[in-house]
Amino acid sequence: NNFKKMAEELSEVVSFASELKSIYDTPIERIEYGPGLFISYFVHDKRQGITEEEWEIFENAAAKASETVPVTIELGRFLAAETGYYVTEVMDEKSNEGVNYLLTDGGIHQIQYDGQIGGMSIPHITQVPAREGHEKSWSIGGILCTINDVMVRNVPLCDIKIGDRLIFEKAGAYSADEGMALFLSHELPAVYILSGEEIHLAQDFQEDTFRTLTAVDSVIIVVDCAKGVEAQTRKLMNVCRMRNTPVIVFVNKMDRNGNNPFDLMDELEKELNISVRPLSWPINQGDKFKGVYNLYEKRLDLYTPNKQQISESVAFEDIANPELEKYIGEEDATQLREDIELIEGIYSDLDVNEYLAGKIAPVFFGSALNNFGIKELLDCFCQIAPAPQPTQTIEREVKPTEENFSGFVFKIHANMDPNHRSCIAFVKICSGKFERNVNYKHVRHNKMLKFSNPTCFMAQKKETVDEAWPGDIVGLPDNGGTFKIGDTLTSGENIHFKGLPSFSPEMFKYIENDDPMKAKQLNKGIEQLMDEGVAQVFTNQFNGRKIIGTVGQLQFEVIQYRLLHEYNAKCRWEPISLYKACWVESDDAEALETFKKRKYQFMAIDKEGRDVFLADSGYILQMAQSDFPKIRFHFSSEF
Repeated sequence: NNFKKMAEELSEVVSFASELKSIYDTPIERIEYGPGLFISYFVHDKRQGITEEEWEIFENAAAKASETVPVTIELGRFLAAETGYYVTEVMDEKSNEGVNYLLTDGGIHQIQYDGQIGGMSIPHITQVPAREGHEKSWSIGGILCTINDVMVRNVPLCDIKIGDRLIFEKAGAYSADEGMALFLSHELPAVYILSGEEIHLAQDFQEDTFRTLTAVDSVIIVVDCAKGVEAQTRKLMNVCRMRNTPVIVFVNKMDRNGNNPFDLMDELEKELNISVRPLSWPINQGDKFKGVYNLYEKRLDLYTPNKQQISESVAFEDIANPELEKYIGEEDATQLREDIELIEGIYSDLDVNEYLAGKIAPVFFGSALNNFGIKELLDCFCQIAPAPQPTQTIEREVKPTEENFSGFVFKIHANMDPNHRSCIAFVKICSGKFERNVNYKHVRHNKMLKFSNPTCFMAQKKETVDEAWPGDIVGLPDNGGTFKIGDTLTSGENIHFKGLPSFSPEMFKYIENDDPMKAKQLNKGIEQLMDEGVAQVFTNQFNGRKIIGTVGQLQFEVIQYRLLHEYNAKCRWEPISLYKACWVESDDAEALETFKKRKYQFMAIDKEGRDVFLADSGYILQMAQSDFPKIRFHFSSEF
């Protein structure tokens, strides 16, 4: 940055404001100036920070400008960059064509730097623990394990080991990039907030993560062998249970120390409220992990901690065969036999029909990072997972074998390229054949549309598709707000797909306009973001104020940021203490009206005009359910 030039620019802005005031007799209340101060993100930047002389030039210019009109210097990223650190763990290392790679548990969908292209610039990185010794050059990549998922190249590190942590500095300005992460089920990083000596975990989960599950026919749930079933897994399982979606569980990271496998089985049944049936079983764990016994195919899969080498698989119909000791040792062989005997006595054989009905979940063990246990899971998945299933509409059931095309929008991702206001609507094909450049009916708008650039996504790759079939997901460009979640496309038939619920939020805040001149932009922004599924909006019937409900705390910050930068609308949040929002209905119109009058100050309507009860505590909700037995309380909008 040229600080003298910025000082001159600020002086010109103040002069222009004074001229406007004299010509139009309009007071200028305040000038907000965002100079975009230089940040040294990379170690090879020619400049590393701002000198005292430059600060003095800038401070004097701001002070002089403020003598004419109040000036706010918007430092934004300059302040935020220094406050953030991105921490990722080294999970594996490999060499390919002379290049050394470190694979971490993060990736490019979790961290960004302004000016970083293809990982060619090296940010400030600290290795923990620090070691001395011979330096080696590494390219650091993420969990996608592709050339497109390299965060930085040619970083010199000393004696780096698996389990070490890398701390990327000055990461506060550009946080996690949602991108395709949620759609592809890649985890966003946990966000920790340091306040004094306290550390708070900022839990975050978007509602459209739940809604994505409504577009699938079967699910694979990954559980950490050490952490067990986490809160977000429970929420996702609740969505699967709503539709009896078939579930397979993969217990990951068996090459690390974790919980006892039988304890994990009990936890899965209790926390996920589903019967389980192990189809593979681990032979020890952690440093002593030797592999798994494949109960489904009666094979012994021996573990090799190298994802570039195929693990040895041995047919083993009878584990009583003394040959078993040759492969895994006497102690582990004895334990495996005891475990298998216990499994066969406790768990019933897998009934595929029970699995398809969502009543039992097959369980596999392995190490995803080392590509161990994955093939066995996928082989079984291909054999027992359901084909595309019939989908219910309001009018009738749509079968995937029908000749005519139909599909519905289950997710919208807005501003994928902010420079072009691009937006993609994701459509699940339910029947027939979708073809590029063919006219299809948008049922809600009652008009025909043609799509010249339908796309499909695989990891970071996006390509144009010419045709798609039932079960496929197609991305349709939408730059004019054509689509909303739940919209139906058909070959011409008027049908309306159902089953795209909104879920009861867990966090609530009033949203208020912070700039009276931008009320229109704010309302438009709220409407479009809610249509996208970022959160939910409720209008309080008592005071008419809008309440935003989310399932994650960080979504409030995301909404505020996007309103400002995508719609040029400022908002502020005001607290409101609520426990749950639940939709209410009754077959008795008089009872419903009585309830709404009694609970008037707690009533709201959602964007579809449906009645919503805002309970401020669990006790109030329980009492309402007890006092009004004719009222049905729903915790999702699908009823």
